[in-house]
Amino acid sequence: MGLFHLANCLVLATGPHLLVYKSSGIPENDAFWPCCKIACVYALTQILKFFLVTLAPHTYLPKGDSMTFDVFGIVLEIIVITMIVRGSLCRSEFNVVASSVGWSIASLVATRYVPIWVGTRGLEFDWKYLCLSYEANLDLVDTFVMFYSVWLLSRRSGPTWSTLLGLLTVIAGPAKSILYALLSHEIENIFVTLTIKTIICIIFGITTMIIRLQRHTDRSETRESQGLFTIIRLLYQLITGRYICAYKSRGSKSSSSVFLKNVK
Repeated sequence: MGLFHLANCLVLATGPHLLVYKSSGIPENDAFWPCCKIACVYALTQILKFFLVTLAPHTYLPKGDSMTFDVFGIVLEIIVITMIVRGSLCRSEFNVVASSVGWSIASLVATRYVPIWVGTRGLEFDWKYLCLSYEANLDLVDTFVMFYSVWLLSRRSGPTWSTLLGLLTVIAGPAKSILYALLSHEIENIFVTLTIKTIICIIFGITTMIIRLQRHTDRSETRESQGLFTIIRLLYQLITGRYICAYKSRGSKSSSSVFLKNVK
């Protein structure tokens, strides 16, 4: 029975990733190598995380408190994903899908396979590992939300409120890991925790779909996109009250700008 339990957990965790990879519409030769490169970038990012943890002073935090390390990891992931989206690997929407699948598969192998493989050996059945496999699917949605949000902000233009919503998604999306850690400590029922995680994941997914519908493609501005620097500039302009929203209407070639100065 332990072998069947292991197989069920692996199918539940891996099946959606393979379905997304096969149904993305990308030719096999064009999708496999980008996925492998993104997986290698994910591995290097995790190694860099561990390296930064070793450099941090362990006496600075109370024993057992790792929230600061989580914040460092979140900031590092945002920077790496923004650099990926800014690069040549994510010039089209299909490339964003391939990059998201590669990142999520690498995360699946690194964070889910080992606990499932070690934990299910010799067990007939345990809800804990089925829930762990289900959480891998939530991680897949979170990865798509993060990649798409950064890509939409960097390479597409749209209304001001969609930009604000996209920035909120980029900042709050990776920070969910801290919230999930707090929930796991406060709530003992694993099914309640899993339900809350699913609801939060659905909310972020719907939010990203709304942003995608509101931001239309502008190829002339796509080439001039600056990725991470665009996001930093937008944050600075929002803080100082000098946000500039430049957009072009679909039926005309002229562009217009909206200046919000000295917003109080």
